Amino acid sequence: MKKAILLISLSLVLLLAACGGGNTANENANTSQAQPAESGGDIELGERVFTANCAACHSLEADTVMVGPSLAGVATWGSTMQTGMNAEQYIRESILEPDSYLTEGFQDLMPKTYGSTLSSEELEGVIAFLLTQK
Repeated sequence: MKKAILLISLSLVLLLAACGGGNTANENANTSQAQPAESGGDIELGERVFTANCAACHSLEADTVMVGPSLAGVATWGSTMQTGMNAEQYIRESILEPDSYLTEGFQDLMPKTYGSTLSSEELEGVIAFLLTQK
């Protein structure tokens, strides 16, 4: 169930990013202090990208389901979703290949274009931000 929820959540995040309009994260990237995380990404940039592209479908509050599953605690439970994957790997693959892990009870709505629409800095930032969600 958690695996399906995460997959749906990440799919919705990608859908929102594809429909999110302007690239708010890039516009604000020069004003933030880089904060490396386990992924090496800028957490502040990642939070802006998440807010602009993902937050309409994915909550960061436990048991709050929107269009997609909640991502509360993904840094903890993400490592249990696929054998041989840590949370960072799971999050990355769920963003880049959202139909790889569908969360039970959610549709495959997340865009599959984030590999080309997010810059590498934005992708690493989102991953770093999500890794703070323990």
